[in-house]
Amino acid sequence: MADAGAEFAATWQLDLSTVVPQVALPGAVVGNVVTAAAAAADGVHLDQCFVGSCANGHLEDFAVAAALLRGRQVAAGTRLIVTPASQQVYLDAVRAGYVTAIVEAGGVVTP
Repeated sequence: MADAGAEFAATWQLDLSTVVPQVALPGAVVGNVVTAAAAAADGVHLDQCFVGSCANGHLEDFAVAAALLRGRQVAAGTRLIVTPASQQVYLDAVRAGYVTAIVEAGGVVTP
């Protein structure tokens, strides 16, 4: 959220429901990206999946990850790393049970 009175050079509005998940293949990210569906159809194994960073990893991201993982396991040979944006997000995710769902499914939550 921006500060009150902040000025912007431009604003963009995106419909994220139209964004197709993508996978960066080894070698180079630029020009070496395919849709997740195409990667799965081609039998591409995902070595590592990452949710969050110091700028992301919001509570909503934890909620989505936990909902997708409940009752499931991270695929063998795949590492799932989830990183909260802040200690507060981490504590809220713990209290909501999201961290438990992620860890029980085989994911790792980092500081």
